[in-house]
Amino acid sequence: MSFAALFTMVCLFGNAKLHNNSSHHHCVESSCHTGGRPLDCNDIPDWCPNGVYKVYPRHSTGFEVYCEMKIDGGHWTVFERRENGYVDFLRGWNDYKHGFGYLKHEFWLGNIKMHSLTSHGQYEMRTDLTDFEGNHAFAKYKDFKIGAESSKFKLTANGYYGTAGGRPRDCSDIPDWCPNGVYKVYPRHTTGFKVFCEMKIDGGHWTVFQRRENGYVDFLRGWNDYKHGFGYLKHEFWLGNIKMHSLTSHGQYEMRIDLTDFEGNHAFAKYKDFKIGAESSKFKLTANGYYGTAGNSLEHHNGISFSTRDNDNDNATSGNCSTWFPGGWWYNRCVTANLNGVYFIRTPVMEHRGVYWRIWKGINYSLKNSVTVWNTIMALVFLPETTITIMLRVEIVRLGSLGDGGITAEPKTKSDKPKTATAEPITITAVPKMITDEPITTTAKPITFTAEPKRQQMNQ
Repeated sequence: MSFAALFTMVCLFGNAKLHNNSSHHHCVESSCHTGGRPLDCNDIPDWCPNGVYKVYPRHSTGFEVYCEMKIDGGHWTVFERRENGYVDFLRGWNDYKHGFGYLKHEFWLGNIKMHSLTSHGQYEMRTDLTDFEGNHAFAKYKDFKIGAESSKFKLTANGYYGTAGGRPRDCSDIPDWCPNGVYKVYPRHTTGFKVFCEMKIDGGHWTVFQRRENGYVDFLRGWNDYKHGFGYLKHEFWLGNIKMHSLTSHGQYEMRIDLTDFEGNHAFAKYKDFKIGAESSKFKLTANGYYGTAGNSLEHHNGISFSTRDNDNDNATSGNCSTWFPGGWWYNRCVTANLNGVYFIRTPVMEHRGVYWRIWKGINYSLKNSVTVWNTIMALVFLPETTITIMLRVEIVRLGSLGDGGITAEPKTKSDKPKTATAEPITITAVPKMITDEPITTTAKPITFTAEPKRQQMNQ
């Protein structure tokens, strides 16, 4: 989501490898004393509440921090909070170096403290944002560090995932609570396009790139149609090889194929490493790391370029596999799977044809349904409203007056009032709205196979 004017923001970080803490650490907030000095909030016991604790990073005499113990597994060390503009953040180097504000309200922990906390071990950072309409977003970075003063407190923040990164790159950026449906995504170096997101099966956040269900859409097409896509995103379609390449060329993806026969039986195949190459490779398929119940019928096609009836890139010694076994596919010599084949009712006119997955149903069975999807290896999670007061809350800049420097747990007086902010909140448009069912290409029309009624009659 893109937030120009924010109501609250909370930034925090935590040790990437959290562990259960033994009872020898006690909660300062509960008027207890520590039996062993905690290095950071990761050493505070699970049962302790949110609050201010004293920690002792290496080579320090200790200082107080605010620990968020409830959200996203807890044990987060909060290093910045904005919520109402009471604290002035327009400050100089020394203030940002040592910290300022109130640990239970608005504050900056201090660069020198953040460096001492993150200079030993691996840390992750989480930022939670709220706008004035009550919308929420978060950003997480799996690798977070603040450098020493000699580096001018250089920031390291790698491995982003979340809902605050702007326009969704793929279905993994769609919040958990969104339903199955059509959304517009924006992979890198594209102007965006529409996809169907499967949000319920196997953790959700799957980008669907192929569906067969009734034979209404003709899959006997040429290179250009398979390159750009055809059909209807809520029904039968092929997303398009060029789009599949743009979606899978950044990061690590897995693929899932769900199959259904005419007797109502189901099987699936998953591949932990999935990628579609560029057009220069003829949209070469990478599908490694199989597991599932359907059998690895794609093994024969792994590492193979895409072929159609008008663009032959298969490994057959003669002829065109796409002509012998009609459809567009990663034909090798020639097929042990072809989910883009002609749609038949159970039995194809010849062996190895139809919507075909050899290991599961054999060489003479055409499947009723196939749905092929992919997802990032790390699925994204959007936290519900009850979790938004954590680590880092950003607010629209409202300048206030802080009577004295330094950082404390509570304001000394409650007379400080924020100045009036003139900025208006900006309407959020980043979460894709559901759109009407549209063909992927404006010229695509649903096609009914003329041969299908005869084949149905033959198999009755």
